[in-house]
Amino acid sequence: MRKHFGLSQRAMAHRVGVSPNTWNGYETRGEAPNSGVLSKLALEGININWLLTGGGEMLSDAPPSTAGPDDLVYIPRYDAIVAAGAGYFPTDHPTALPVAFSRAWLHRELRTGPANLFLIEARGDSMAPVIEDGDILLVDTGEPKFRGDGVYIFSAGNLLLVKQLRMRVNGDVEVLDAAGTVLQSLRRADLDSLFIIGRVVWKAGRT
Repeated sequence: MRKHFGLSQRAMAHRVGVSPNTWNGYETRGEAPNSGVLSKLALEGININWLLTGGGEMLSDAPPSTAGPDDLVYIPRYDAIVAAGAGYFPTDHPTALPVAFSRAWLHRELRTGPANLFLIEARGDSMAPVIEDGDILLVDTGEPKFRGDGVYIFSAGNLLLVKQLRMRVNGDVEVLDAAGTVLQSLRRADLDSLFIIGRVVWKAGRT
């Protein structure tokens, strides 16, 4: 990717706002860029799905954005830890440093805007490889909360959980792990007990 821009490691690091050592870690140690770096690379026309998963082409189908700082929006990141395992108790405090995303990228790639988005960290491995331990999840809390099959964050008692939800023909909802194993079935009449916070629309994690 750096060769595409014709830049040295130092120049590339400066371009995305990190130290040369941090950029070197991306290239030589397989470390994953944070969300702010990813949003800057998306502005440069890099396909973020390719960068994170290796799938598709390096360059996005959309032309590189020429937008400046006015295109950036800041998504709050919460200290709460959402469980991809047995469960973690949340703390409801945003961190001091929200994460910058490109408004254009959010609309183009995720078909959403910044108003209903927040970031949260996943812990545990029961949702691997869909959600890995330490992944940062971008969650859309817009209405309706349940918008078909997908990965959702929801509360159960005092815990926040991240699991796949799937609706059956009769309106019941199944809770599944990453392998598609049904962990629990909720009857339509009992769905009020499942407080859905939002749907996971993007993630960033270690490689």
